[in-house]
Amino acid sequence: EGKYATTSNQYKTEAFLGIVPLETTHFTYTFSRDENETTGTRDESQTEQLAHSARFSWDYSRYFSPSLGFSTVTNSYTQTVDTESRSYDLIINSIPLPTLDGSVTFSRSEYYEERALDLTSDSISLTTVATLYPDLTSELTVGWSLTEQALTEEQSDSSYIRWALRSRLRKSLTATFTTEYRTSEADTVILTDDHLGNGLSVVQTSGESGSSTLTVSWRVSELLSLSGTGVDTWGYEGDADVQMLTLTADYLLLRTAKTNVTLNYGFNTTNDDTYNNFGLVWGWNFSRFFTLQTNGHYVL
Repeated sequence: EGKYATTSNQYKTEAFLGIVPLETTHFTYTFSRDENETTGTRDESQTEQLAHSARFSWDYSRYFSPSLGFSTVTNSYTQTVDTESRSYDLIINSIPLPTLDGSVTFSRSEYYEERALDLTSDSISLTTVATLYPDLTSELTVGWSLTEQALTEEQSDSSYIRWALRSRLRKSLTATFTTEYRTSEADTVILTDDHLGNGLSVVQTSGESGSSTLTVSWRVSELLSLSGTGVDTWGYEGDADVQMLTLTADYLLLRTAKTNVTLNYGFNTTNDDTYNNFGLVWGWNFSRFFTLQTNGHYVL
């Protein structure tokens, strides 16, 4: 009977470069390389990931501060196809008023397999953040994206609008409300068979979805804090409808330098299915070298 032995080696390299050519300009560059080698009596494999990212920023004025970014991640495998992901973005920040911030983002991402373009995605988003009162802020984001499959020319586009309201009701009590609405359309190419033989047909589908989220956090004392979140989600695409409600609650019962105890409860209902989740997390720091954490979960 033969024995099976395997050896794995992992190598990681990281580098960072920051340059300030002028007082109002900044340039940063990061590089990382991860390599994994596995050798054994039955097979061998090797993977390598190279990641580059760079960004140039120009703080021209409070009204106009653009930045340009680029990143690429390359994955090389010995037993499967090589892939590469590229992304480009242009971000323009502006502060027209002391209580109003705004930004516009243009981005594009590309996905390659064996150096052949497979998928592209373009998006545009506009975000504004306004301070209504010292403890009340409002954030509004509007966005649009277009995704295209290079080989089949299948396309899908979506647009969304998201609004968030954040408030500090008291020194130890905060609340955040977020609501979002999204629409999507897709063109899918399918193979058809008719009296003329095989052919291609384009099927168009559309959908709408939305969600509303409310999160409340209350720190009762140094040892006790409570938080709760409620999420209501709905949507449809084609003939499929989805209605989901999720409620979660966390109770941090004890928090000291040595130990902490947290209880959590979750309620989830999707169409006709309902779940109740109960959890307990207990952690104890015996020393700076040894920490014990216990997790327990029960689903009903």
